Amino acid sequence: MNKYILFAIGVVFLSSCTFYGITNDYDKLAEKDQKKIIKLNDFNDIAYGNIYELNAELLKKELDKYPKSIVYVFTNGCSSNSCKPLSYYKTYAEGHGYKLFFVMNGYANLYKTLDQDTSLVFFSIDADYYKERIRSKYTRYFENELMELPVKTKHKEYLGSIFFFENGRFVKVCQDFDE
Repeated sequence: MNKYILFAIGVVFLSSCTFYGITNDYDKLAEKDQKKIIKLNDFNDIAYGNIYELNAELLKKELDKYPKSIVYVFTNGCSSNSCKPLSYYKTYAEGHGYKLFFVMNGYANLYKTLDQDTSLVFFSIDADYYKERIRSKYTRYFENELMELPVKTKHKEYLGSIFFFENGRFVKVCQDFDE
């Protein structure tokens, strides 16, 4: 009997919790933040303050226009040692002649990104394009497509989130710039 009571309490407790990071968390955003998220059709129509959903295919077409570019795929509010302030990536890119693209893998803790620098253009992965709701899966599909791998390829280890390109061609992925 005690097991059933504990189970019932656990179910009630968990049903009142909100879990972030499993999906892209769009539905958990306030309406004013949802209005900032726009499906990208054309890179010429970009305005600061919005977040543009895209897929790797669309992004790679834009990367073709630049001799050197970096795509940084990140999680808003990441507290890992490998996550740095966005200014770190911006400073590196500007100092080394790279065009930089910031790509969010979801919307949880969105304010932690938007509070950092309003002069940046932000993109996010279009989960609908990949027909996948689970963040880890659609992020992997996006990153694999950037690296010109079959989208469902699984990796034995974490490769990194900084993707380097030259004339639109994938060069390497790393966890930090000193690799």
